[in-house]
Amino acid sequence: MKNAVLAALLCLMFLFSACTAAAPTAPVSEIYASIESAGLLPEMVTLNDDYIQSYYAIDLSDAQEYVFSIAADAARADTVILMRVKGDKKAVVDALTLILNQKLAEMENYIPEQYQIVKKSAVVENGDLVSLVISPDRDAIYDIINK
Repeated sequence: MKNAVLAALLCLMFLFSACTAAAPTAPVSEIYASIESAGLLPEMVTLNDDYIQSYYAIDLSDAQEYVFSIAADAARADTVILMRVKGDKKAVVDALTLILNQKLAEMENYIPEQYQIVKKSAVVENGDLVSLVISPDRDAIYDIINK
């Protein structure tokens, strides 16, 4: 009886482990290049360290590597932020959540179509990668991120 229960538990553990997606390990610059080459984004601007730290108050010392890109056209909400974080991710998650909430407030009465896109977005944690993707093609972009 013990062997049967043990075998059943092992089978369940195997099934659940097979269903769990592995965290992406590719460098974020390569992930972002794949997103760009898929043609899923409008013209984007990659923000520099000073802008990110000053405007968004993100401490970049928490990140091992990152890409922080927004639509060049201010009438578009498209945003791709990929941050590989060393240690505690809470500060980065909180900062990206604030960015998402700011974008929601900005677009709500300004461009309702873009507001609907932002409303479907969320900060996502996967292993050491924290991301925020705001795009009408969000699901396809996350498919690329999670390859």
